[in-house]
Amino acid sequence: MEEKCVNCGISNVPLHLGMDGKLHCDNCGGLLIPDKQNVIKNQEEQEHEKN
Repeated sequence: MEEKCVNCGISNVPLHLGMDGKLHCDNCGGLLIPDKQNVIKNQEEQEHEKN
């Protein structure tokens, strides 16, 4: 059985074990661990919208 990304189904690319214990490609792997700068930016935008 050919291994493939659990999110997008792509195969024949490097796959990495995600925090969920499943295999993910490089493109989908970024969805599991949010970029710290984006998290901070989103929090700032939410605070701004509240005020």
